[in-house]
Amino acid sequence: MPATWRGDGGPVWRTSPRLGWLVILIFSLVRDDSSMSLPAKWQVPAGVTLTWKQWNDDFLVFNPHTGDTHLLDFVAAAGVQCFEQEALDEEALRDRLASRLEVEPDPELSTYAAQLITHLDHLGLIEAETA
Repeated sequence: MPATWRGDGGPVWRTSPRLGWLVILIFSLVRDDSSMSLPAKWQVPAGVTLTWKQWNDDFLVFNPHTGDTHLLDFVAAAGVQCFEQEALDEEALRDRLASRLEVEPDPELSTYAAQLITHLDHLGLIEAETA
């Protein structure tokens, strides 16, 4: 079962309206750059309009295409919102997140952007851009 990833390594929350339950997972991700290759650009699936609700720095996002609702932290939500605007590659996502967070686009943020893309893809919130 896919889960929403929190960049701070904290609890991961996912709700499923079809099953009506809340699953709390503790998730850690190890990335091996030598074996991971991401497609060029990613976007929210065509024709999908996500529904958002915000509580402080947490966001609920409902995907009508999959019927799933996900609880995202501020940074992950910012990433999804960037993909709603246009298709982005890993570097462009890193730069957009750096701008929104008012930080430098350093290697740690690059790693986070790659991990975020992988997790959002598993959740069905984004997909590879089709030519």
